[in-house]
Amino acid sequence: MIHSTTYLINGINNEGLSLVLSHGLHSRVNSPLMEKVTDDLAAHGFKVIRFEFPFMVEGRLHDAPVYIENTESLESHWKKVVSEIGSPEKLVIGGKSIAAFAATRVADQLGVRGVIGMDFPFVSPDPDLILDQSHLKTMNTPTMIIQGSDDPLGPSTKVDDSIFSHTTTLHWLENAGHNFIPSESSIRSHDENIVDAIEWIAEFLDFLEQ
Repeated sequence: MIHSTTYLINGINNEGLSLVLSHGLHSRVNSPLMEKVTDDLAAHGFKVIRFEFPFMVEGRLHDAPVYIENTESLESHWKKVVSEIGSPEKLVIGGKSIAAFAATRVADQLGVRGVIGMDFPFVSPDPDLILDQSHLKTMNTPTMIIQGSDDPLGPSTKVDDSIFSHTTTLHWLENAGHNFIPSESSIRSHDENIVDAIEWIAEFLDFLEQ
C-alpha cells in the first residue's frame, strides 16, 4: 500500500490562499482539464497544489480498474493532505467530481477557507457507491460548484438549490456535459466553458482573500 503523497505545485509561493485540487474517480490529476485550470490560475497569481489519491496510484501501477465502496478513504486522505500542507485557514480544497465531494464532507471539520467543486457528483458515478449529500445543507465553509447543465452526474434538471446551505454558490455552464464538454446543442466551445470556470474560480479566490 502506498502511503506517501506527491504534490504538483504551480504558481507563486505567496502568503495568500493556496488552492488544493484532486481528480475524479476515473480521471487523473494531470488530465487536460486539470492542467488547463492549474496553468491559468497560476497565471492569475494563485498557488495551485495537486495530488493524487493512493487508490488511483495503485490502480495505475497495477493496470487495474478502480473501485471504491464509499468516500471514507478519500476523506481520510484529505485530512492527511491538509495536515501536511498546514495552515488550513489559507487553503481552498476540492477539484473534480468525487474529490470535490469528499472535500465538502471534511471542510467544516478541517477549518479550510473554502471548497471548489467541478463536475460535482450529485448522481453517483457508480451504482454501488452511495453518496450521502445531506451535509451540503448544513455546510458553513464557503463553497463554489461549477457544473455543466447536461452533466450526467448532475444535470440542472435533477439538482435543486434547496439541498445547499447559504454558503454555497452553484454556477451552471449551459449546454455543457462532463468535463465541461459542450453538448451538441451548445453554441460555445470547450475552451470557452473552461475559461468561464477559471474566471469564476479566480473571482471566488479573490473574494475569499478579502
